[in-house]
Amino acid sequence: MVHDLGITGRVKFLGLVSDIENVYAASDIFILPTLSEAAGMAPIEAMAAGLPVIVSNAEYAGCSELIKNDEALLLDDPENPLEIANAISVLLDETKRRQFGEKGRHLAEKLTWDKTTEDTLAVYHRILELKKR
Repeated sequence: MVHDLGITGRVKFLGLVSDIENVYAASDIFILPTLSEAAGMAPIEAMAAGLPVIVSNAEYAGCSELIKNDEALLLDDPENPLEIANAISVLLDETKRRQFGEKGRHLAEKLTWDKTTEDTLAVYHRILELKKR
């Protein structure tokens, strides 16, 4: 398809990447219009790298449960190319890219493994308290 569209010089298929931080650093935006991603870390990693993110909403992407619509652009229908194109067009504006990148980085800084462990343990403790009653 890339060849048929005449954009072979503008698209790179990288295959398996071991140094993803370098790919993020070389990128302008991150897009994941997924139909099923239970707990994908890639959008959060991209946010941590300061990239503005376009990702499917929480119906399709579990990580989107943690994201507000002003921290990333959330897709209601990841199969709708017009919606994806509209989201990309928002991020053509450098100011918007910077704003979404900063808000996403701020969110990602809060989503640490320590915080995840804390939250998980809190749920277990609540369940144990309910069982005691």
